[in-house]
Amino acid sequence: MKKKLISLMCVVLIVAGVCVMPAFAKMSVDITNTGTKLVALKNDGTVKINGYNLINNAVLNELTDVVEIACEDFDENSFFALKKDGTVQVVYKFARDEYNMVRTWQNITSIDAGNGVVFGLTSTGTIVMCGKNTSYYAGAKTWTNIKSIYAKEDTLIGITNDGKVLCQSVTAKLGVIASWTNMKKVVYDIHCFWGITNDGQLISTDAKYKEDKVKGKELLGDFVDIEAMSAYGGSGFYSRVLALKADGTLVDVTNHTTKYGDYTATVLYNDIASFVTSASNYAAVLKSGEILSDKFSISSTEWILGIDIRVAGKYVDCDVPPYIKNSRTMVPIRAISEALGAVVTYDDATKTANISRGNTLIKVTMNNTVATVNGVGHTLDAAAENVDGRIFVPVRFVSEGFGCNVQWDPEVLSVLIN
Repeated sequence: MKKKLISLMCVVLIVAGVCVMPAFAKMSVDITNTGTKLVALKNDGTVKINGYNLINNAVLNELTDVVEIACEDFDENSFFALKKDGTVQVVYKFARDEYNMVRTWQNITSIDAGNGVVFGLTSTGTIVMCGKNTSYYAGAKTWTNIKSIYAKEDTLIGITNDGKVLCQSVTAKLGVIASWTNMKKVVYDIHCFWGITNDGQLISTDAKYKEDKVKGKELLGDFVDIEAMSAYGGSGFYSRVLALKADGTLVDVTNHTTKYGDYTATVLYNDIASFVTSASNYAAVLKSGEILSDKFSISSTEWILGIDIRVAGKYVDCDVPPYIKNSRTMVPIRAISEALGAVVTYDDATKTANISRGNTLIKVTMNNTVATVNGVGHTLDAAAENVDGRIFVPVRFVSEGFGCNVQWDPEVLSVLIN
């Protein structure tokens, strides 16, 4: 399987091995069911976004101390953020009055969103909700002693403190899962329920699923998270179940890509920190900070999760996301140069960017691996290239061309230019 890496507005400069992540929020992602928007939570409690209808960067920069994020399945214009103090913010591209109530919530410990509804789990184990479809889930307002929630499309699932399962849904029926106990998480696709127990075992209501019949059975067990995908294939709707093991192995339990069939557990990736699915896509965060996806991509280049670039302590706001290519950090030349106090002009006839500051003049030509500093040629780590109308160049070349120092700060996950 060809992997794709996604960037969430800023970049990481790989200087030494594995990044050391600060303890704050669990770095995670959420993705809309249509697969056209992905929101990422960084370990420093800030949020980055990529995809359809981008939220203004200024709005995102004001959003701090976030510990959990949630996307409404079919809304490309907003997402929800749970803050460290137990309050919830809704972030809009276009205002949606039905979600404003979340700003009044207090003492929330977890959030999730389905189709037209956002749910909050309170510190006392009860459920609050708001949105246009709350009437579908009225029964959940009476739930008590809930320790975790899961929402997908028209279904809300709650796990009680003693490991029992509650379900409120338009299409799903509680049925046999009412007898499930010792549960850590339960999910539902259009076909059946899947769950993992507190001791890491996988169970399902699918009559075809028998653990002793699964090819690759040695991959089963010791699970800590699970997600189910449902999509339309040549033989109708099918499910695809992904589960994360304690050692960071992401396993495709079903290996169903077009229709139901024999279960074949296969390894997708290793060293995964967290993951999420939509109806037919998934995205996973590596422990190093990279985001992997089978389908979600914004260009043919490789993208890296929301690590920041700062010049003299100030964030560089890039309207087109920087990215990593061949282990080199590529940045939009105008944004990084102007942050360094340089003036940028572009000669369309020669496809050359002229970057000047003081007595220094840097010339970079599109698709060329040789640039000049005051007329002296320098070989670039990667050729300058055009992405979404912006010229991208290696950050280290431009910075050091002006005599700046470039460092990597693992505590705040940032490229620092001074």
